[in-house]
Amino acid sequence: MKIKYMAAAVATAALAFLPNQTSAAPLFVAGPSPVAPFGGTVINFEGQAEGTVITNQYGGVVFSQPDGGSPIIDNSPMLFGYGAGSGTGVLTGSTNGGAQFPTIAPIVATFASPVTQVGAFFSDTAPLGNYTISAFGAGHVLLESFVVTSAQLTAANCGETFPLVTGCGVFAGFSRAGGDIVSIQFGPSSAANDSFAIDDLRYISAVPEPVSLSLLGLGLAGVAARRARKRA
Repeated sequence: MKIKYMAAAVATAALAFLPNQTSAAPLFVAGPSPVAPFGGTVINFEGQAEGTVITNQYGGVVFSQPDGGSPIIDNSPMLFGYGAGSGTGVLTGSTNGGAQFPTIAPIVATFASPVTQVGAFFSDTAPLGNYTISAFGAGHVLLESFVVTSAQLTAANCGETFPLVTGCGVFAGFSRAGGDIVSIQFGPSSAANDSFAIDDLRYISAVPEPVSLSLLGLGLAGVAARRARKRA
């Protein structure tokens, strides 16, 4: 397992987006304290005990690892020196799927219905390698992927101060107008034994929420009623 070294320094904030594409756009926002480029539903991983295994505790999303395990909660003070996007809790990998070292397994979020936009705060205060972020569609077909480099994280990690300042990391995610994202995977790192964490996972469903559909139905009913009155 790598050692998280602590040093006092402050990084300069920066904002950057990867080039957009017509049908898809990997999203990257540098930190510290990166501002997510979209809203939506947010899972902040707060209120969970240290080491809690996270699977289906959050409605509409199932968390897993490609090695068959499940990620766990790490709270401040961070055992492995991660930054949180907000609050104190983050989600990191675990050894329960057979990973040789704690926290190095990739983290996967799979959605009950496809989403148009998804991303999360991503942190590693002592990066050893580069980190692949991937979006998958139905049948686990790879839709998009891009790499967050160790240099990008180093520039955003607030100098590895401890305890870490909230927001020491980057935002990484995807936007696809077709609404075909079924899952997103954070990691792995290109370096062995390289740990990382995510926080504030956010997503926008491709299908309107039931409440939105109900309001739309009421609106259409109102228009129909007004037209009927005019005809009468």
